[in-house]
Amino acid sequence: MTGGILDKIQKLLKEIIDQNGIDYLQREPYRVYQHLAANGIPVDHARLVLVTLMAEASKNAREMETESLSKDLQKSCFLRKKPADEISAMYKSLFDDGNLSSWKEKENLGFEELCDGTWSFSWEGSGIWSRGGGHYDCDASVTADVKVVDRDLAFNNISSILQKNPFTDADTLFEYFQDQMEGALEADLEEYITCDDYYPPVMEDYHHNAKYALEEVCKELGFTIVHFSCSGDMSDFEPDHMRW
Repeated sequence: MTGGILDKIQKLLKEIIDQNGIDYLQREPYRVYQHLAANGIPVDHARLVLVTLMAEASKNAREMETESLSKDLQKSCFLRKKPADEISAMYKSLFDDGNLSSWKEKENLGFEELCDGTWSFSWEGSGIWSRGGGHYDCDASVTADVKVVDRDLAFNNISSILQKNPFTDADTLFEYFQDQMEGALEADLEEYITCDDYYPPVMEDYHHNAKYALEEVCKELGFTIVHFSCSGDMSDFEPDHMRW
C-alpha cells in the first residue's frame, strides 16, 4: 500500500467519524467500505479496510500499540507483516491523542445547543367531517416556539440517537421532537373533527384543544411552550354527490 493511498484512506475515515461518531467504523464497516470505494479508493484497498474493521481494528487501535495491533491483524485477517504494519500505523495515526481529544469534546454538543435554544416550528393539518351525504373540509395551523425545561427527560427521549451518534447536531435532534409534537397535533385534530357524529366541529375554537395537546406532549418530552398561535377554518357544507 502506498503512502498516498493510506493518507487518503485516513482522511476519509476521519471525515466519517467527524460526521457519525467514533464507533461508526466498527458499527457500519460495510458502509465505510462503500464510502471508500465511491471516493476513489481502489476496491482491493477498500476491501482490506473492511476486513480489518470487521476484526475490530478501529476499537483495538485505541487500546493496543502499533506492533500488537499488527500482530493481531496478521493473525485475525491472515495478512502479511508489511501490509499489517502499514494499516496498523494508519489506524494508530487516525486514533491519536489529538483526534481522540477532539472527538471527546464534540460528544453531545448538539444536545447542549438544543437545550440552550428556543425552537420554532409550524404545522398544518386537515380532516373531513362527514354526515348525511355531505361533508365539511376542516383545516388548522399552528405556529409555536418551544424550549427544553427538563434536560434529563429530553435526554432520555433521544438517548438512543445520541448513543448511536453522539455528534448528532441540534437541528437533527429537534427534528425528532418536532415529529412527536406534530404527531400529537395530528391525532388531536383527527379526534376533534370526528368525535361527534351529529354536529360538525367548531374550528374557530380548535386553538384551545391544540394548545392543550401540545402542552401535554411537551411535558412528556421535557419541553415547554414559549409562544403559541393557532387558527382553524372549515368550508361550507358540500354534498358528496351532485344531482343533475
